[in-house]
Amino acid sequence: MKIPPGFYHARAVSLVFTKSTGKGTPAATVAFALTDDGPHKGTIIEWNGWLTDNNKERVAESLAYCGYDSEDEQTVTRNIVQLVIDDEEYTNPETNRTTVRSRVQWVNDPARGGGSGKPMDEFQRAEAKNALRGLVLAKKQEIEKNRAAAGKDDASFGFGANAPPADPPAAGSGSKPMF
Repeated sequence: MKIPPGFYHARAVSLVFTKSTGKGTPAATVAFALTDDGPHKGTIIEWNGWLTDNNKERVAESLAYCGYDSEDEQTVTRNIVQLVIDDEEYTNPETNRTTVRSRVQWVNDPARGGGSGKPMDEFQRAEAKNALRGLVLAKKQEIEKNRAAAGKDDASFGFGANAPPADPPAAGSGSKPMF
């Protein structure tokens, strides 16, 4: 079944470790069942997380979002994740026939926000990534420099849920609880 491009919540139903038939590239292949209400609820779609040097970390992150504990393949079914699904043209090498099929582009943390808009095509993604590359690297260096200066080596920051606890108001200060 063709799934329109977009953002969908899903739960993994299986994880198997495979390799491509051509080059023998290893992959973590996950079957997902869509969980959003609507005509595609329950539809199964597969994702191949190719275990190349450039992609292993992202595959590991995606599997961790699913709940995989790196030991038991069944743990991949623990969490609901957000899938970014887009169209992909596929040409059968034997028949030379081209078809369009649905493909999982990304497996994301559903709490990360976003999810509005249509996924970019490959060219648009490459342009966006190139435009951001230098800025992101410079920002990472700035963040690391600031953390080193502050004596922090973790990714936390002191705002919102990560803010240090406030001191309670002094007795008799006249302060009233906010809630």
